[in-house]
Formats: sequence, C-alpha cells, structure tokens
Amino acid sequence: MTRIVSCVAPAKSYIVSSAWQGRIRGVFAVAVLAALAAAAAIAQTTGAATLVGTVTDSAGAIVPGAKVMVVNTATSFRSETTTSPEGSYFIPYLSPGTYQITLEAPGFKRYIRDGLVIRTAEMPRVDITLEVGSITESITVNAAAPLLATETSVTGQILGGDTIVRIPVQQTAASRMLFYYPGCHLPA
Repeated sequence: MTRIVSCVAPAKSYIVSSAWQGRIRGVFAVAVLAALAAAAAIAQTTGAATLVGTVTDSAGAIVPGAKVMVVNTATSFRSETTTSPEGSYFIPYLSPGTYQITLEAPGFKRYIRDGLVIRTAEMPRVDITLEVGSITESITVNAAAPLLATETSVTGQILGGDTIVRIPVQQTAASRMLFYYPGCHLPA
C-alpha cells in the first residue's frame, strides 16, 4: 500500500508597520525627485535655444498680454506664449533652425518677422515695437540681420555624425573632435 504525503507550507504574510510604510514612501519620493532632477540637468545640455524679448508700442509703453507665436519654418513646430505684465516674453526649448515670429495684440497691427535664425544654445533677444492699428493689418519683416547674443556668452555648435565620419583624423580620442569647434583650444 502506497501512501501519498503532501507537504504544503503555510503561507506567510508579512505585515509592514505604518512607520515602515512612511519610510518606504519617503525613499520612493526622494528617488523620484532625484530622477526628475537628473532629467532636468540632461535637458539643459541638449543644445536647445531660448528666445526672449520685450514688446512695446510706438511710444515706448509696454504691451502686456500680447500673443507671441514662433514657428520653425522647416518642421512647422509651433510654440506660443503671452507677454508678461512687464511686456516681456520667454520661449524656451527651441531647436536650431529658421523661425517665423508672429505677434498679435488687440488695438495693434499684427507683427510678422520671417527668417529669424536661431542657433544651438543661444538666447537671442528680439525686442518688438508694435504700431497702433487693426489686427487685420500686419507689418512683415523679411531677411533680418543675424542676431547678436547679448543675453549670455554661451556658444554652441552641432557637429553631425556624417561630418565626423568624413573628417580625416588619425586620433583615437573622440574628445579631440572638440577642437574643430570655434573657440576650443588647448589649455596653456
């Protein structure tokens, strides 16, 4: 006669006290905040540009609440904001390229500027003066002179992968490619 013996271990339940639950939540919150801070730090090094400026009328008075629209002419990416109570605007995270800036405010003519070239890591200032008139009327500015970065001394450049492949360099250190950027030099 054969006996069948089954061994079933009783299920153990783990009860976590409320004090430990609070500690676990705290550790989780710190980990999430650290991940967000790291993501923000990485986002600052992407080479994105920021467009800033002030909007005034022909008499020099500020124009708060004006709608500012920036469109990348190559990708049709659109970014919008409104001017602050001080008449200033701030549009971050713009990729390098050519943009069209449009500004609308009640009681003023629509302002359109084409050919605004924004480069990597720039913070160009585009101050705009609006003329009194109907919003159906517009002022269009084409082929403006390149902007001088007066907000910061930071410069940046993108060296594409195809360019790196075509550069005849016999060096094993990839960091030596940095010397192809303007302004990079060996420390004395």
